[in-house]
Amino acid sequence: MDSLRELDWAPRETRKRSKLIEQGIHRLKQKLGREPLEEEIAAELQISTSDYQQWLGDARAVEIHRLVAGDEQGTDLLDVISDDDSLWPSQIVERSELERILALAIERIPKQERIVLSLYYDQELTLREIAEVMGVHLSRIGQLRTQAILRLRSHLERVWSTSRGMTR
Repeated sequence: MDSLRELDWAPRETRKRSKLIEQGIHRLKQKLGREPLEEEIAAELQISTSDYQQWLGDARAVEIHRLVAGDEQGTDLLDVISDDDSLWPSQIVERSELERILALAIERIPKQERIVLSLYYDQELTLREIAEVMGVHLSRIGQLRTQAILRLRSHLERVWSTSRGMTR
Protein backbone atom coordinates (compact mmCIF):
# COMPACT_ATOMS: atom_id res chain seq x y z
CA MET A 1 0.00 0.00 0.00
CA ASP A 2 2.83 2.40 0.81
CA SER A 3 4.34 2.00 -2.65
CA LEU A 4 0.97 2.74 -4.24
CA ARG A 5 0.60 5.84 -2.09
CA GLU A 6 4.04 7.01 -3.21
CA LEU A 7 2.87 6.87 -6.84
CA ASP A 8 -0.08 9.15 -6.08
CA TRP A 9 0.49 12.71 -7.31
CA ALA A 10 -1.93 14.23 -4.80
CA PRO A 11 -1.12 14.54 -1.08
CA ARG A 12 -3.17 12.30 1.20
CA GLU A 13 -4.53 15.32 3.07
CA THR A 14 -5.83 16.79 -0.20
CA ARG A 15 -7.61 13.55 -1.08
CA LYS A 16 -9.03 13.39 2.42
CA ARG A 17 -10.35 16.96 2.18
CA SER A 18 -11.84 16.26 -1.24
CA LYS A 19 -13.75 13.31 0.21
CA LEU A 20 -14.85 15.42 3.19
CA ILE A 21 -16.26 18.03 0.81
CA GLU A 22 -18.15 15.35 -1.14
CA GLN A 23 -19.54 13.88 2.08
CA GLY A 24 -20.49 17.33 3.39
CA ILE A 25 -22.33 18.16 0.18
CA HIS A 26 -24.15 14.84 0.35
CA ARG A 27 -25.20 15.30 4.00
CA LEU A 28 -26.43 18.84 3.36
CA LYS A 29 -28.38 17.82 0.26
CA GLN A 30 -30.18 15.22 2.34
CA LYS A 31 -30.77 17.61 5.22
CA LEU A 32 -31.79 20.66 3.15
CA GLY A 33 -33.45 18.95 0.19
CA ARG A 34 -31.53 21.19 -2.24
CA GLU A 35 -28.01 21.96 -3.38
CA PRO A 36 -26.15 23.60 -0.47
CA LEU A 37 -24.47 26.99 -0.74
CA GLU A 38 -20.72 27.34 -0.26
CA GLU A 39 -21.22 28.97 3.13
CA GLU A 40 -23.40 26.06 4.24
CA ILE A 41 -20.82 23.52 3.08
CA ALA A 42 -18.05 25.37 4.92
CA ALA A 43 -20.19 25.49 8.07
CA GLU A 44 -20.93 21.77 7.74
CA LEU A 45 -17.17 21.11 7.52
CA GLN A 46 -16.65 23.49 10.45
CA ILE A 47 -14.20 25.65 8.53
CA SER A 48 -14.27 29.22 7.27
CA THR A 49 -15.47 30.03 3.76
CA SER A 50 -11.96 31.13 2.81
CA ASP A 51 -10.52 27.82 4.08
CA TYR A 52 -13.22 25.98 2.13
CA GLN A 53 -12.26 27.85 -1.03
CA GLN A 54 -8.62 26.95 -0.38
CA TRP A 55 -9.64 23.29 -0.04
CA LEU A 56 -11.45 23.54 -3.39
CA GLY A 57 -8.33 24.98 -4.99
CA ASP A 58 -6.22 22.17 -3.57
CA ALA A 59 -8.80 19.56 -4.62
CA ARG A 60 -8.27 20.51 -8.26
CA ALA A 61 -5.08 18.41 -8.10
CA VAL A 62 -7.14 15.32 -7.32
CA GLU A 63 -9.20 15.47 -10.52
CA ILE A 64 -8.51 12.96 -13.23
CA HIS A 65 -8.85 14.39 -16.70
CA ARG A 66 -10.03 12.64 -19.81
CA LEU A 67 -7.38 10.50 -21.49
CA VAL A 68 -6.81 11.16 -25.17
CA ALA A 69 -4.54 9.13 -27.47
CA GLY A 70 -1.66 10.88 -29.18
CA ASP A 71 -3.02 10.96 -32.73
CA GLU A 72 -4.10 14.04 -34.68
CA GLN A 73 -7.78 13.11 -34.56
CA GLY A 74 -7.78 13.11 -30.74
CA THR A 75 -9.14 9.56 -30.50
CA ASP A 76 -10.15 8.55 -26.99
CA LEU A 77 -7.98 5.86 -25.42
CA LEU A 78 -11.13 3.97 -24.53
CA ASP A 79 -11.87 3.66 -28.24
CA VAL A 80 -8.32 2.50 -28.98
CA ILE A 81 -8.03 -0.04 -26.17
CA SER A 82 -11.23 -2.00 -26.70
CA ASP A 83 -14.54 -1.34 -28.34
CA ASP A 84 -15.97 -4.88 -28.40
CA ASP A 85 -18.02 -4.65 -25.23
CA SER A 86 -19.06 -1.04 -25.88
CA LEU A 87 -21.66 -2.32 -28.34
CA TRP A 88 -23.25 -4.73 -25.88
CA PRO A 89 -26.87 -3.78 -25.19
CA SER A 90 -26.18 -3.77 -21.46
CA GLN A 91 -23.36 -1.26 -21.93
CA ILE A 92 -25.50 0.96 -24.15
CA VAL A 93 -28.38 0.96 -21.64
CA GLU A 94 -26.02 1.54 -18.72
CA ARG A 95 -24.34 4.49 -20.43
CA SER A 96 -27.71 5.95 -21.39
CA GLU A 97 -28.89 5.70 -17.78
CA LEU A 98 -25.68 7.27 -16.50
CA GLU A 99 -26.07 10.16 -18.95
CA ARG A 100 -29.68 10.67 -17.80
CA ILE A 101 -28.70 10.68 -14.13
CA LEU A 102 -25.79 13.04 -14.81
CA ALA A 103 -27.99 15.42 -16.83
CA LEU A 104 -30.51 15.60 -13.95
CA ALA A 105 -27.70 16.22 -11.47
CA ILE A 106 -26.28 19.02 -13.63
CA GLU A 107 -29.70 20.66 -13.83
CA ARG A 108 -29.82 20.77 -10.02
CA ILE A 109 -26.45 22.41 -9.34
CA PRO A 110 -26.28 26.18 -8.91
CA LYS A 111 -26.51 28.19 -12.14
CA GLN A 112 -23.03 29.72 -11.86
CA GLU A 113 -21.42 26.28 -11.53
CA ARG A 114 -23.53 24.96 -14.41
CA ILE A 115 -22.33 27.84 -16.61
CA VAL A 116 -18.68 27.14 -15.73
CA LEU A 117 -19.08 23.44 -16.59
CA SER A 118 -20.83 24.27 -19.84
CA LEU A 119 -18.18 26.77 -20.91
CA TYR A 120 -15.36 24.44 -19.91
CA TYR A 121 -16.64 21.11 -21.24
CA ASP A 122 -19.12 22.07 -23.99
CA GLN A 123 -17.53 25.24 -25.34
CA GLU A 124 -13.99 24.05 -24.45
CA LEU A 125 -12.94 27.42 -23.08
CA THR A 126 -9.94 27.63 -20.78
CA LEU A 127 -10.46 28.67 -17.16
CA ARG A 128 -8.86 32.01 -17.99
CA GLU A 129 -11.31 32.57 -20.86
CA ILE A 130 -14.24 31.62 -18.62
CA ALA A 131 -13.02 34.10 -16.00
CA GLU A 132 -13.00 36.85 -18.63
CA VAL A 133 -16.46 35.93 -19.94
CA MET A 134 -17.99 35.78 -16.47
CA GLY A 135 -16.05 38.74 -15.08
CA VAL A 136 -14.78 36.67 -12.15
CA HIS A 137 -11.24 36.01 -10.91
CA LEU A 138 -9.49 32.99 -12.43
CA SER A 139 -9.02 31.22 -9.08
CA ARG A 140 -12.77 31.59 -8.38
CA ILE A 141 -13.60 29.88 -11.68
CA GLY A 142 -11.33 26.98 -10.68
CA GLN A 143 -13.11 26.76 -7.33
CA LEU A 144 -16.54 26.78 -8.96
CA ARG A 145 -15.53 24.06 -11.40
CA THR A 146 -14.06 21.90 -8.67
CA GLN A 147 -17.09 22.39 -6.45
CA ALA A 148 -19.44 21.45 -9.29
CA ILE A 149 -17.45 18.30 -10.02
CA LEU A 150 -17.47 17.32 -6.35
CA ARG A 151 -21.24 17.91 -6.20
CA LEU A 152 -21.72 15.68 -9.25
CA ARG A 153 -19.43 12.98 -7.85
CA SER A 154 -21.32 13.01 -4.59
CA HIS A 155 -24.64 12.70 -6.40
CA LEU A 156 -23.41 9.99 -8.77
CA GLU A 157 -21.83 8.02 -5.96
CA ARG A 158 -25.15 7.97 -4.14
CA VAL A 159 -27.53 7.50 -7.07
CA TRP A 160 -25.48 5.46 -9.52
CA SER A 161 -24.30 2.85 -7.03
CA THR A 162 -27.86 2.48 -5.69
CA SER A 163 -29.38 2.17 -9.17
CA ARG A 164 -26.86 -0.55 -10.04
CA GLY A 165 -27.73 -2.54 -6.91
CA MET A 166 -24.57 -1.62 -5.01
CA THR A 167 -24.87 -0.17 -1.55
CA ARG A 168 -22.27 0.75 0.97
